[in-house]
Amino acid sequence: MTTRRCNICHRELAIDAFDRDWRQNLRGGCRACLANLRARRANRRLQEEPIENNLSPPLSPIRNPGPVII
Repeated sequence: MTTRRCNICHRELAIDAFDRDWRQNLRGGCRACLANLRARRANRRLQEEPIENNLSPPLSPIRNPGPVII
């Protein structure tokens, strides 16, 4: 079986562990390493986003509605 060395983890792996399209794999990493890089990049993006979207709007102050006429 043909093997290839991963440029990221430096393990000798079978050719099946690499993506077939080399143009999408410019780093020369195996699928596991590339998935790990994508996950780390996504986590970094989540940490950098402002949390403003998750906050509820501020409560308005209670106002005196005036006399209630029945």
